[in-house]
Amino acid sequence: MFLIFCTLHPSASKQCQHQIVSVYHDDPGDIRVDWSVESDLCLSYQECYGISGDINFLPQLCPIEIQPGDRLFLLPPTPNDFQAIYAANVSQENFVSCSFQNISTDQRLTPSAVSVPLQVPAKFLPAGQVAYFIQLPSSIFATCEFGLRLRVLVKTVDCGRNLRSGLCSGRGECVSGWLEEQYYCECAQNYTGPYCEEFNGCSFQPCSYGGTCVDLTLGDISEEFLCICPEHLTGPTCQVIEGSCISDHKCVNGNCRNASSNSHVCECNSGFSGVFCDENIDECLSNPCLFGATCRDKISGYDCTCPEQYIGTRCEEVKNYCDQMPCLNNGTCFSFFGGHNCTCSAGFSGRDCSMNIDDCSSVPCQNNGTCQDLVNMFRCICSPGYTGSLCTTDIDECLSSPCKENSTCKDHVNGFTCECLPGWTGPLCDVDISECDSNPCLNNGECVEENNGYTCICPPGLFGGLVCEVPLHNCSFQPCLHNGTCNVVDDVTYSCDCTERYTGENCQVFIPFCAENNCSDDSVCVEEESGYSCNCSAGFEGRFCEVNIDDCRNNSCKNGASCMDRVDGFTCRCPSGFVGANCDVDFNECSSRPCMNGGSCLDVVDGYLCLCLAGFEGIACEVDVEECASSPCLNGGSCTDEVNGYSCDCGIGDYINYNIQRL
Repeated sequence: MFLIFCTLHPSASKQCQHQIVSVYHDDPGDIRVDWSVESDLCLSYQECYGISGDINFLPQLCPIEIQPGDRLFLLPPTPNDFQAIYAANVSQENFVSCSFQNISTDQRLTPSAVSVPLQVPAKFLPAGQVAYFIQLPSSIFATCEFGLRLRVLVKTVDCGRNLRSGLCSGRGECVSGWLEEQYYCECAQNYTGPYCEEFNGCSFQPCSYGGTCVDLTLGDISEEFLCICPEHLTGPTCQVIEGSCISDHKCVNGNCRNASSNSHVCECNSGFSGVFCDENIDECLSNPCLFGATCRDKISGYDCTCPEQYIGTRCEEVKNYCDQMPCLNNGTCFSFFGGHNCTCSAGFSGRDCSMNIDDCSSVPCQNNGTCQDLVNMFRCICSPGYTGSLCTTDIDECLSSPCKENSTCKDHVNGFTCECLPGWTGPLCDVDISECDSNPCLNNGECVEENNGYTCICPPGLFGGLVCEVPLHNCSFQPCLHNGTCNVVDDVTYSCDCTERYTGENCQVFIPFCAENNCSDDSVCVEEESGYSCNCSAGFEGRFCEVNIDDCRNNSCKNGASCMDRVDGFTCRCPSGFVGANCDVDFNECSSRPCMNGGSCLDVVDGYLCLCLAGFEGIACEVDVEECASSPCLNGGSCTDEVNGYSCDCGIGDYINYNIQRL
């Protein structure tokens, strides 16, 4: 059984893959095609057939070619494609246009859509014809227009089968090329004929120097031939020159030797050949350069361009890559076929040992120390407060006993603190504390410094106690508000002297600033912490809103208009020809259609112009031109004015209306 599988992969577009030459097989084969838009779709004629063609091309499945007797199977899509097979054999016209018109029941491969593999009946695959199949409309999503259509070429066979020797007389292969409609014989060397039945006596090309070989005997065993030699050559194989060496010497790069009284041969110098020694021998034809080297021919010699791995005249030596000393920084080189390896000295790496290994890559320095990379080592530059090769040791700043007056030292990272005894302060506990600096006396008591202590002198009659904390009078409770001053009247009674803008027994009443203000009548007085402000109405400004804002200062009026200031606004007096709030609109005097009798109106600034039709004039084309005013009618003819012309009535007599004209 011969099987052919068309493996179709999902893709938006692809170049179809075809065998350039296919060989005929005796046993029928099974050809399977995925009937799915997720299969091998080609979107252009070039993609489908490998050649240029119809530009108005609908997508289709990659076309296939089979031989007589092959079985064609259409495979259903996978279940998640929501598709099934519902195909028909159609004409080329219906195939190209995806038309479903006039398709009979006999043309359908199945009566209805199926979801199982479907063998195409043999009657739809006749030898020597192209079969066309398209998907018919059904409940599935994919249709012919989306690419569900297939072109199948069924080739004929003309390879002369022989019961004894088989196809092509047993001396060739039965083959066919892509887009070829027939299998034919491709003969083995030395055989020819439609079915490779004849041996070719000229197959060994016995005639030299351009001689033409003629096979003398038909059949499959004779080797007789005749050489028809070029001019000046003779002999069975055209290797002898006519004439003697004396009279007809034609040797270019060699010596002449007589072969007979009327013929000679040329004995060529090294590096030359040919009947006249006029051909440079291509020493590269013998493939002297080894291992795939490129050969360049010279006269009587050659040069070899060797592959990277070889050296020598013929590239016969394996290259020693260490000769160029590629390993740097005292690295050791080891050559091998196709390259070399370097064993690097300590501290270096890389193919050629050029890279200094970063010994800081492991971040060896602790506590934010900075690592400095060296050759095969590193150095740590420690952050303040640390020491050691890896900055792991915290420096004890208390070792130098920096704290004074018997205070206690506590070590920290890059520093220390001193815990001072009573009466001392400062970073090093070397400053004698002034107990009055903390203002220990309350209620305006006076602090008097003493040895390792203090005494408070309290306000007389108001406060007492160690730090003046005990009230002795009503004024001691500071009844006067808002920084008012309390005055002692007797042992119990007091009076308050209030600060500005406050009044009342205890200075508790605030006198508003807006009670007396200079804001204009249309503004609003706003109280503030230390005064008042005026909130102006629209169109006014100034401290007291006394200034009417000049709204004309921005000169918003256009086209030379004059500006009149108003309260919170302005008015523009427009010159003739302009309108609008800012006089920025050119008034179209033509809008009233002033031009009469078909005249065209042309708007200009502050006016218009009328372009009158022939026969009219005036500012508005209102005047009909009087053409009879110039008395154009001769010999007493009567003139009648008309629009853009006149007519003459000559009366009965010897004159005719020659002078009738229209302007």
